[in-house]
Amino acid sequence: MGFRYTASATLLLLLSVAFLLDAAAQSSDIRVRILDQQLVDDVRITAEAPVSVYAGAVDNVLLTVSPDTPLHINRRGDELQAEADGASIFALELGIVADEQAPLIVNTSRLDGERAYTGRLKIQPERESLSSLQLVNHVPLEDYVASVVASEYGFEDLEGSKAMAVLVRTYALRNKFGEAYDHVDHVMSQHYDGANAITPTSLEATRSTQGQVLVHADSLIEAVYFSASGGHTANNEDVWDARPLPYLRGRPDPTGTSSPHQAWEATLNRDALLQALSRHTGTNVRGFVIGERSSEGRVRTIDLLTGANRRPMQANAFRLLANRHASGHGIKSTWFDARRDGNRYVFTGRGFGHGVGLSQYGARGLSAQGYAYGDILEYYFTDVQLTSIDELSLPAVPWQPPTLAEAPVQAERADEEPVDDQPRQQRSRRIGW
Repeated sequence: MGFRYTASATLLLLLSVAFLLDAAAQSSDIRVRILDQQLVDDVRITAEAPVSVYAGAVDNVLLTVSPDTPLHINRRGDELQAEADGASIFALELGIVADEQAPLIVNTSRLDGERAYTGRLKIQPERESLSSLQLVNHVPLEDYVASVVASEYGFEDLEGSKAMAVLVRTYALRNKFGEAYDHVDHVMSQHYDGANAITPTSLEATRSTQGQVLVHADSLIEAVYFSASGGHTANNEDVWDARPLPYLRGRPDPTGTSSPHQAWEATLNRDALLQALSRHTGTNVRGFVIGERSSEGRVRTIDLLTGANRRPMQANAFRLLANRHASGHGIKSTWFDARRDGNRYVFTGRGFGHGVGLSQYGARGLSAQGYAYGDILEYYFTDVQLTSIDELSLPAVPWQPPTLAEAPVQAERADEEPVDDQPRQQRSRRIGW
């Protein structure tokens, strides 16, 4: 990964001021639920400028906190308690914003270190818990993009980072969770760690593509991306249970074969996998065989053996479910073969991720060959156009039940192995990962 801004609040403030665009140039905020997986029950907030604590409208200020003075917020039953400078207030919901566009420095007992967030915070009790808090960062779109590019891509090539900035922005505007917030800060949406994740490269890539999105037939595309293809990307319908999309067509990906995930092996405990499949399907699964394959070789379906019958399952859903119960690195893609070895299954395959859309290792390879970000995007997405947000009519997109995914996602960033951590709430990512 590249250099990270991790210094003092002073440096973070300078970074924020340097990056934030003029008000006239900024797009609407993105509402991101932060620290979603940490079960936050208390939060400490500081800033290098005065902090206003308000209820309802921003001008309804209940408390003003001096610069560098901690504001403590915790839960008292169904209410919040905020304390600072010896003053204490109670409210059902609170908003937090700093003067001079200073970032808010957030610390909780669940975090190692602190995080900085531009924009403002809204805090309320978590409805599904008797003790935890829900924190939503209303972050300027371009700040969000710069942070996510650094976390999701992580390479230092500028043109690949620009291509990612366009996709991150497009994804953020098209896919939203619902009324309370648009996204979460982990792999159920896009990985977002706030302002101190931003790198010089992700910052420059975001500035260079400010406001640009990718469209097909004047509509925002499903801006999907993944780590490494194994040599060929996939048609969306070969991976997810969805209608074919004309811009998500598989194609050769020769520049992505330098990935360390080009060839891999994974071993899963047979009993644990069959038990997981049985729970998922509500029937007794005794084994499985590979079903259909796509033209390039990816597994499309897995046939589950349930007595005398076979029950088909989407291979990507099988992969994600298996990885939640796998030891080691898990099944990295649906381009695999499988065999039984005693009480374990051995999977050998190629590539890392779902395989649809932009290959991150492939984009880095094209960038190294001198291709510009527009060329990279046109290579991985068929019949698409770069355009500006200002030229589009963007009605609010209500959340819909997942249409392209059947299981929660595992981390699949370009520089990171899959993880077995389970999200606190079992959401399914709308477009699958």
